[in-house]
Amino acid sequence: MPSTSTFHRLVGRLAEGRHATGSARTRRTLAQQPSGPFGAVYPVRPGELMQIDSTPLDIAVELDDGIIGRVELTAMVDIATRSIPAAVIRPTTKAVDAALLLARCLTPELMRPGWAQAASMAASALPYRSMRSIDERLENAAAKPIIVPETIVCDHGKAYLPNAFYKDETTPSFIRRLEAANSLRPGQLRTLLKASRRPWIEGLAAWTSYDAVVLQLAMPQLGMHDPDPVVRRTLAGRPTRTTHTVACHRCTLAHGAGRYVQIYTTHEHVICPCHGLWIGDGVTGFTDQLSIRAGTEITAAWHHHKNLITRHGRSGVRKAFHIAGVINWTWYDQFNHFTASTDIYDALAADQPAHANGHAVVAASLYPSIVNLTAAMASHYWAQIAHARRPNLFLDRISVEVTEGWSPRGAFDPLRHWMDTDWLPGFRGSDAIRPSIPR
Repeated sequence: MPSTSTFHRLVGRLAEGRHATGSARTRRTLAQQPSGPFGAVYPVRPGELMQIDSTPLDIAVELDDGIIGRVELTAMVDIATRSIPAAVIRPTTKAVDAALLLARCLTPELMRPGWAQAASMAASALPYRSMRSIDERLENAAAKPIIVPETIVCDHGKAYLPNAFYKDETTPSFIRRLEAANSLRPGQLRTLLKASRRPWIEGLAAWTSYDAVVLQLAMPQLGMHDPDPVVRRTLAGRPTRTTHTVACHRCTLAHGAGRYVQIYTTHEHVICPCHGLWIGDGVTGFTDQLSIRAGTEITAAWHHHKNLITRHGRSGVRKAFHIAGVINWTWYDQFNHFTASTDIYDALAADQPAHANGHAVVAASLYPSIVNLTAAMASHYWAQIAHARRPNLFLDRISVEVTEGWSPRGAFDPLRHWMDTDWLPGFRGSDAIRPSIPR
């Protein structure tokens, strides 16, 4: 028997919250309450229950780019053994870090230079020789637990959620990823959604456990015809269904959406500013995306392109950009274009020989010339001069900024043909959602 003070302390701990010596009415009220939705679990074997979570560290570190910032610690904890099989420190926790934790949890950790011999698995109480004879990877391994997870518990962080939404993703692309995540045949989920009498957005909400409003914000095409003006104002500025392309594979991987994601886009969305990849014309898959670090003119042209939209409006710049692209590609087919585009092509091809023969590297090389021609055609002032009887001033600008001293002439020249006929592309309006529904 323990001492009197210890006995009373233990009894008091057992009676805590039970009102054993209090009112009987209180005890009856507590006994009639239903059990809560959450309870306690008591795992008894390694890997039976593991938890993963991230937390910011209150320290300042120097990142790879030389900027001082904070980092996050992401760790996986085994509840039964109270051990940490894997942990990683990153500036921002992403889905790839969660996958890396699972890989580290299943693989041995090798000894590193400077570690004490006491940290090796050979110095632990484990049967090292027998284990090494079974698995050769344990040679020179550290005393880190290797645990196969059975159940992993996580919160609703975006790094741990499967089938994460990607901004402006097309509905077919999201359905394809949803089919792969649920082990369905290609097209099977689409067939099930068509067979249901409910709208598509409600069917996707049931499959993904997301609210319909969340689906509208993630894929604005699902909410374009919503008469609610609040929804229209929220989706204003997002791309319509006019153009789609392959998203930057580095962004999609960091977001946990996989390597291949199709998105609706606008005409100026030709590069990824975060990773410096070309995602414009000529890109049909993630293997066609090339780095533009060797062509600084492309980034400058992209900023110029966005400034033109601010100055002249999205609809007018979109039409002018399409016409300028047709004209520049026709010039390229006629005489392999000019020195400026050739210099950009040579720099990109030398930096990435694997893309030298691709259509994307040619499109990236022509992009600065297309933007310069767009600037002249989108301006109402310069367009009037181009269609006047004496367009010499307009041709002089084109020869200086685009054609390098050569003045377009002849009835078969695409620019002169546009100046004479003022042909317009077949599409109308903007390639972005407007705040109000057009009547």
